[in-house]
Order: sequence, then structure tokens, then C-alpha cells
Amino acid sequence: LEFRRVLFRSAIDGCQDVQDLQNLWDRIHPSERNTTELACRAVMRWLAIGGDGQTALHWLEPSWQHWVDGSKATDDHAKALLTRTLEAAMTRQGADTNWLSRIEGAQKRWPANAQMMYLAAMACWQSSLWGKARQLMNQALPRLRDPELQMRGWQVMAELAAQAGEQEASNQAQKGAFALGLQKGSLVQKGPPEAF
Repeated sequence: LEFRRVLFRSAIDGCQDVQDLQNLWDRIHPSERNTTELACRAVMRWLAIGGDGQTALHWLEPSWQHWVDGSKATDDHAKALLTRTLEAAMTRQGADTNWLSRIEGAQKRWPANAQMMYLAAMACWQSSLWGKARQLMNQALPRLRDPELQMRGWQVMAELAAQAGEQEASNQAQKGAFALGLQKGSLVQKGPPEAF
């Protein structure tokens, strides 16, 4: 099984256009497509080669559902990976009231889950619900453990504070993002992560 997944990962990485990747995805058995790691890898490749957000979100649907309903054990690494990938797909898709509603519902079901708070904040931000986005991100940031999510969260907080005309708060949030970028040994970049 692990050997097959290695082959699938290699094949996904080798796809150069969306039709090739769609054909490959269709050939992978649903039980393997539904693993978070493989789905996230395929979606990030899909987005990197110009695929649409709607298809990306559709491919992530089973992993999202497993997480929300608790029907399948999802470890913290997989949750962070899924969170980053969902954010990238939502960014490509743009404001989506259906996903906003679903994420808000899941966040209410799991109110203490920092990654759910983060996703809800990002969905609100993309839907121009800036006050709610800021409130949720304020709650999520101290609880997030994933450095990439923390860095992105601080970037969004900087933008939200700047929109509200709060330059000092924006500067502080930018410093938080920059410090995390230095810890990771990478430059702070705006936008969703490109790859995993």
C-alpha cells in the first residue's frame, strides 16, 4: 500500500497539465484518493498547474468530512496539511457561501479547535466579513501550533488592521509574521502556500 502511494505521489508531481492530473485522479481508487496526504498533494499540484478551486474543493471533500464528523482518525499533522490546502483551494475559488456555511458549522461543532477557527476566519475574510474574520483569527492565533498557519494568520491580521486604519496593530502583526518567517528560514510571502 505504501509503495502504491509513493508511486501515486510521484505520478501526481509529474503531471504538467490539468487534464493529465484529472485522468490520473480518476484512475486512483477512492479509498486511496480519500487519504488526506494524497488528496492534499493532488490539490496543491492541481492549483500549481492552473486548476480551478471548485474541483480542488471537491477532491478535498472526503478528507474534510472525515475530519468534521470524526469518522476517521486525523492526526494534527494531517489536520494542518488539510487546513493549508483548503485555504489554498478557497483562495482560488474566491468567496463561496456554501463553504463558508460548512466551515462555520464545523467550527461551532468544534469550538476549541484552533484550525477550525483559522479556517472560519479565512472563509470570513474572503467573504469580506472582516470584523468576524478578525475576531476568529484573534482567538485562533494563540492556539495554532503549525508555523505556516501562524505566519499566514499574522499576515491576515496585519491586512485587517490596516483596513481598519490601525497602523500600529498592523505593524505588530507584520512583525509577528516576519519573526515566524525567520524561524522557518524562509522569506515571508503573501498568499497561500505553493507546495508541501
